[in-house]
Amino acid sequence: MNQTLAETLVDPETGEILAEEGTVITHDTMDELAPHIDNGLFDVTLTPPSDEAVVTEPMNVQIVKVYSKVDPERVVNIIGNGEPAEDKMVIA
Repeated sequence: MNQTLAETLVDPETGEILAEEGTVITHDTMDELAPHIDNGLFDVTLTPPSDEAVVTEPMNVQIVKVYSKVDPERVVNIIGNGEPAEDKMVIA
C-alpha cells in the first residue's frame, strides 16, 4: 500500500483506464482493482528454471510497476502471487 504507480493500468479487453500513472495505491484503489486482478489482469506466467527448483510447475504472478520510495525516479516491480494453492511454498 501507499506505493505510487509508475504506469497507467488499462483493461486490455475494454481499454478502460483503471488507474493513472501517479496514483497512490490505497485500500480503496485495491478494492477497485481486485475484480480485474482476479480475472487475470497483470498475470505473467513464470516457468521454473529446472525440475530441481522449489516450485517445479509454471506459476502465475502479477507484476505492477511503481516508483521506488527510496529513489522516486527509479521504477521497481511489485510482484504478487495471488492466492497460491495451500500445498505451494510461498516466499514473501
